[in-house]
Amino acid sequence: MGRLVNANTFNFHLTALKKWILIALLALLLSGCADIIMTAGNKDAVTLKHDPALVDDIALSDRAALECARYGRIAVFMGTDRAGIGHGYATFRCVDPH
Repeated sequence: MGRLVNANTFNFHLTALKKWILIALLALLLSGCADIIMTAGNKDAVTLKHDPALVDDIALSDRAALECARYGRIAVFMGTDRAGIGHGYATFRCVDPH
């Protein structure tokens, strides 16, 4: 025979499930906020859009290094421009390593 389930226990488990689903959805939404987006790039320079509160300088440098490496060059940090809350632009020159 089946188990009897107390209505209060069932409601507690349902509420806990809703809470975990909400936490998972929030984590998924916030994970997209830390993206680094290349807004411009070529063999000479790379500009990266980012959220300064969520993205550190190392992550920016790593991304710029990857983009410049496509042309056999290395990334040199030039500066940042904050374009308002939650938006910043970092510019790197791509220079010949020799």
